[in-house]
Amino acid sequence: MAWIRESDARARARGEASARRQKVEALLAEQLQRQAREPLVDVFLAHNLTDRELLLGIVLLVEDQGCRVHVDMSGQQEEVHGFRARLTSASAFIFVLNPKATVPTWVPWAMGFKDGQDGRAAVLPLLPESTPGYRADGVLCAYPYVQSGRGARGDPDLWICESDLRFVTLRGWLGGKAPYYRYGGDPA
Repeated sequence: MAWIRESDARARARGEASARRQKVEALLAEQLQRQAREPLVDVFLAHNLTDRELLLGIVLLVEDQGCRVHVDMSGQQEEVHGFRARLTSASAFIFVLNPKATVPTWVPWAMGFKDGQDGRAAVLPLLPESTPGYRADGVLCAYPYVQSGRGARGDPDLWICESDLRFVTLRGWLGGKAPYYRYGGDPA
C-alpha cells in the first residue's frame, strides 16, 4: 500500500475538471450544493487544507469508493447541535491531515465522539512527495490511518490500516468490519 500524496489528489481533481470542462472551484461548489441535499452520508470529511484543488481531489478519491461525502468547509466546528447531528448521521469521520498545518482544536473531540459512537474515526495523511511517510503523534496516534492500494480485482481502493499487517477496505470498514491481520501484508 502507499501513502496518499498531494500529486494523487491534484491529478484526480485535474482529471475531473478536464473531463467535465469545469474549474476546480465550480466542481467543489457543486459538491457542497449536493451535500446540502444529502441527509445521510458515509463519510464526514474534516480537513486542515486551504488548497481547494487538494480538497477536491481527496473528496473525489473517497467518492470513487462509492461513498457519499460531507465536507466540513467551516474551518471550525459548526453550530454544536447541527454538527453533532451531522456527525452522528455519518457512517465515519475521516480527518484529512496536512502535516504542514495545525490540527483544528475541535478535531480530537470529533474523532473521540465518533470513535465512542461506533469506532469509525480515521486519519488520512495527505503527504507531499518529499515526505517519506507518516507517523502519528499526540491524540491522532490512537486512530487508524488511510492508505491507497489495489483491491482483490486490481481496482484502486482505499484502506483503513491499524498497522502494516492489519487493514480492511474503506467499504468493508464502513460496513462494520474491523481491520484484520493479513499474512504477508500488502494485498497488491
